[in-house]
Amino acid sequence: MPNLTKHGKKRITERVGINQGDAKRNATRAYRRGIQLDETTGALKSWMTGRYYRHRKHPEMRIFRGFLYIYRNGVLITVYPIPEDLQNSFENYVQPGPYKKYEEYLNCKACEKASREYVKKSEKYREKRRIFINRVLLEDVRQFTEGRFDVSISCVCARECEVVVRYVPTKKDVPDLCEVADYLKECTVYTEVRFVHERDRYGRLIFPERYRIDPDEDELVYHSE
Repeated sequence: MPNLTKHGKKRITERVGINQGDAKRNATRAYRRGIQLDETTGALKSWMTGRYYRHRKHPEMRIFRGFLYIYRNGVLITVYPIPEDLQNSFENYVQPGPYKKYEEYLNCKACEKASREYVKKSEKYREKRRIFINRVLLEDVRQFTEGRFDVSISCVCARECEVVVRYVPTKKDVPDLCEVADYLKECTVYTEVRFVHERDRYGRLIFPERYRIDPDEDELVYHSE
């Protein structure tokens, strides 16, 4: 089930005219059932090709219910309305086979129920996949930072287009982690990286030098400088 960038969610609600709660469902239908670039012909294909080259990194494109949906790695980037002259002659610019399947889907009421069931199954799958991805990212970031940065990575959590990295410095100063952010952006599909310095139960930033074992209580005790 495709995710949506903040920009993609904004455009689909503004231009398609649906609420944010239905945005992901609509983006999923477009991605699964929409008309693809190589299924179009003539002026419509030329118009889509122009949009294709305006977006770098080879976007995926779908036409669905009068709008062009643009994805990258399964994430909805933005939505464009199809020009009125192309929309009025839409059937003439789509290959017969794909157009017949597209029309059958739009006219099939049973597809709505099937789509809802698919969404439910997809949500369960996405949750399992999210947990797995977070584990893989955690190990990957730990390997990348080991020996390079004075930091201990405690948790990595992927959220749509963002990765949140939680850490604890192993020395007094907070390290510069820009290189870690660049690594994640280059090697994954995530476009934003946010770092969170871990805090103790009292809300204080954790620095190992400020803790020592209390022999009477047998636990770490905070000592401010």
